[in-house]
Amino acid sequence: MERHSNLAGFQIPDASEGVFMRMTCKYVSVLDFSQGIGHREQLTVDDAGVPVDVTPIKDEWGTSATTA
Repeated sequence: MERHSNLAGFQIPDASEGVFMRMTCKYVSVLDFSQGIGHREQLTVDDAGVPVDVTPIKDEWGTSATTA
């Protein structure tokens, strides 16, 4: 409750009222500030969950604010 106090008093639904859903992301962006502000990698994932394309991208949005 300390972490998610908004769930205090929330009633867990009966098994007949709840559902489980599984989703697989096809496009994923990962921010990696250890390599500099604005560094991200985009992954395209196939139906088996295997990355088929990994593209490093450098956005300049983080540096433009400091040069103004």
